[in-house]
Amino acid sequence: MAVPTALVTGANGLLGAHLLQHLVSSGMAVRAMVRPQANLQLWQKLWPEGSESWPFELFEGDFLDMFDLEKALEGIDAVFHTAGMVSFYRKDHQAMMHVNARGTAGLVNAMLAVRPKAWLCHVSSIAALGRSNKPEKINENRSWKKDPANTGYARSKYAAELEVWRGVEEGLDAVVVNPSVILGPVPDWNKNTGKLFAQVNEGLTFAPPGTSGFVDVLDVAHIMHALYLNRCTNQRFILNGENASWMQILSTIAAEIGKPAPRKKAGKTLLNLLPYLRFLPGLPNISREMVSNSMQENMYSSDKIRNYLEFSFTPINQTIARVANAFLMDANAKK
Repeated sequence: MAVPTALVTGANGLLGAHLLQHLVSSGMAVRAMVRPQANLQLWQKLWPEGSESWPFELFEGDFLDMFDLEKALEGIDAVFHTAGMVSFYRKDHQAMMHVNARGTAGLVNAMLAVRPKAWLCHVSSIAALGRSNKPEKINENRSWKKDPANTGYARSKYAAELEVWRGVEEGLDAVVVNPSVILGPVPDWNKNTGKLFAQVNEGLTFAPPGTSGFVDVLDVAHIMHALYLNRCTNQRFILNGENASWMQILSTIAAEIGKPAPRKKAGKTLLNLLPYLRFLPGLPNISREMVSNSMQENMYSSDKIRNYLEFSFTPINQTIARVANAFLMDANAKK
């Protein structure tokens, strides 16, 4: 029996790289799609022996290019689409719609054209579920509602999901996963969720007042593979390990890296001022969308995936402890 072959788009990102590692360890043949001259620092950490022994096929190409996509899809049984653009700045709205929505449309079209029997797992986001104005847990049944407060990122991910569901209607086997805030070790601690650890290390007096969901990157990778093994299709799953306040998350990080925890929650007045003060020396470049997100009190239910796979998520304090250890090792290596 032939070994199933998987294509991972965005394979050098936080989720893509850890998914790559999980799929390889499961025995799948894997093709890792990255842009030419992509940053491969995370691969170098996961496989320190170097590029000569990477246990997967490297495919350099642009998933926005149909020719590259069709070539990357040759012989593929499963596609794990993790590639995308994340930004909470208005200047990037158009670019995100192009990358996230139009890029996903191109992938769906390419699969229908050259690999119509292949299976797709599309990585969306809890952002694509919209916001909740009620004290309730958001689940997979929630319908998107237009709201001026929806971020450009949220709109682009929702539009990308529509392309996947369009593909399903045209005969594609696909599943959508909506991870919450993904935590895991990163090569650059000043980017993505690595910034949480860097900012706590530098000293945080205040914590945002909101609540969100958080999940371990290893759990997300495990679930995506399990959904393939079950050949799950035409389903959506929220992947959320735990709901927690930003104060709780930042305080746990502080305890793990030996830094003072934030003393109080930031007031709305202070948070609303930060986007206007971001050009002052020493202050982070915070956008209005970041402020709005940090004040939201959203909670997410992962009951569907827990029941479907009988899956138990990693406690978020254990995840933070593991990531904090990686952060401290990198910090000590620079000394």
